[in-house]
Amino acid sequence: MLAELRQLANQRDVPYQSLIKIFLRERIDAEYTKTLPSPFTISDQKSIYTTKKHE
Repeated sequence: MLAELRQLANQRDVPYQSLIKIFLRERIDAEYTKTLPSPFTISDQKSIYTTKKHE
């Protein structure tokens, strides 16, 4: 699972820790708006959230 997360983060050019935060934010927002499809799927689309790139 961690290898998959790192691969996704690499594709999006963000640190994997930031991608975890993005996924958590999306999930929390979805829980509050009740728009998360079942069973607990996360789309592979670009996130609406951005992260600062580490230099």
